[in-house]
Amino acid sequence: MANRKKESAKFFTGFASAQIIFHWGIGLFNANLPLDFGFIALTEGLNTFSIVFWPIILVFSMYYGWIKKIKKK
Repeated sequence: MANRKKESAKFFTGFASAQIIFHWGIGLFNANLPLDFGFIALTEGLNTFSIVFWPIILVFSMYYGWIKKIKKK
């Protein structure tokens, strides 16, 4: 069960990396915001939040997926 949790954390590391590339790219290349995707509108405030939020998630998921050791009972 613990291995499944670590593998899920590794998956979310990749997902967070993709989100970082997307949001930093939008921020760096001055995309015309807001972008309307139909189900959500990406505004400048949401993009700024995502630029800060996703790297934090990346660090936590990397720590849990690769660095933290599993305690054996």
